Amino acid sequence: MAVFDLLEDVNQKFSGTIVMYDKKAVYVKGVAYAPENNAEFILQTSTPNARTLKYINLNDPILNYKQYQIGYVNGGQFASWWFRKPHKQWSQGLKSNQMAWKCSVPGGSPHDNFGYSKSFINMLEGIYPNIEDVKKSLIDKNATAVAFHRDFALSYDDVHDDFVLEYHGNKIGASIDRELKQFKIMPEARHLIEALQEARNVYA
Repeated sequence: MAVFDLLEDVNQKFSGTIVMYDKKAVYVKGVAYAPENNAEFILQTSTPNARTLKYINLNDPILNYKQYQIGYVNGGQFASWWFRKPHKQWSQGLKSNQMAWKCSVPGGSPHDNFGYSKSFINMLEGIYPNIEDVKKSLIDKNATAVAFHRDFALSYDDVHDDFVLEYHGNKIGASIDRELKQFKIMPEARHLIEALQEARNVYA
């Protein structure tokens, strides 16, 4: 359990960040001090379409601000793979200045910077379309690349009439069948086969 001494310190670390509460992404609007509640710090949070703030005790066991399911974000025409920048972070929750992205589509870029919007909330909560919906979106040209898992995404190759598989923003293989049950994986990425099988089974 983290220990914080000053309200100013807690406010700087949490205000304007995204944290997870009961496996749901919430946005921290501010921090309060509750002397009547064992002198503990309270996060003032909101969720999409919420009319009122939700108050969360900083030591609530179902509050998580240390580990996140970061990965692919579906938004606009491209699936972009997001990750935390590899340097020491001052904030405890997630903020845009902590994040970076990668996209395999030449000239592609995220539809938006990291923030508390539906596409990023879906990523943090592990919400992705199933394989059939991804395939239809690509064939109908509603998107150029779509993720079906936080680690994996697909694009469609008109020339070869197959689906290109990517991992963490890098192309690693192509489909063998139209049902997307089998993929030919590049030799240097064959260690990802088990992870792909698990992702395919979970989200198909």
